[in-house]
Amino acid sequence: MVALHEGRFYKVQIKYRESQSGRSAIRVPAGTYCMPRSNGLRGRKYMEGDFDVAAIFAPELNAVLYVPADMIGINIALERRTRSPHFWWEDFRTFPPVAVSKRPSGDPSRPKPMPMPRLRRAPRPAKVPYAQPTKIQWPGKDELAGMLKRDTLRDIAKRLGVSDNSVRKRCLNYGIPLLGRGYWAKISVQTN
Repeated sequence: MVALHEGRFYKVQIKYRESQSGRSAIRVPAGTYCMPRSNGLRGRKYMEGDFDVAAIFAPELNAVLYVPADMIGINIALERRTRSPHFWWEDFRTFPPVAVSKRPSGDPSRPKPMPMPRLRRAPRPAKVPYAQPTKIQWPGKDELAGMLKRDTLRDIAKRLGVSDNSVRKRCLNYGIPLLGRGYWAKISVQTN
């Protein structure tokens, strides 16, 4: 996305980030990750010039945090930390963002933090068990062979309420030879 502020264009990368379970911080992503694979996620690290500002929506705060592009990869604290210096979420509320430094523990210059709103997640709907289809009455071998000569596998499957692969397997079990690929296309060309 592009944002215009006081006559200057900013390239903005938009992200949605929740705090990780058990932690009171949001991690600013250092790259884009997609396409899960067996050995992890495949992605690409952000390069200089990809964007100027990372706009991160934090649902715990119900707010957007604006992080300069040169600060990607940092953790932003959502709750006051007493033991270690940290980046504080209120420092990233202005646009365009400015580089900020970590707040030392017990910093008296910082006002008391606003109470952080907690969003309640909507309860997940109960899982509905998959309704198994009732057992169907398969036609006999001769009847299925006759149906196969008149209709496609897909049409037969729709009529029986099963998949076309089920009909194919049933034909193989009965020993009924299947029509080759393109059979119905050839028939339609011959009839036209």
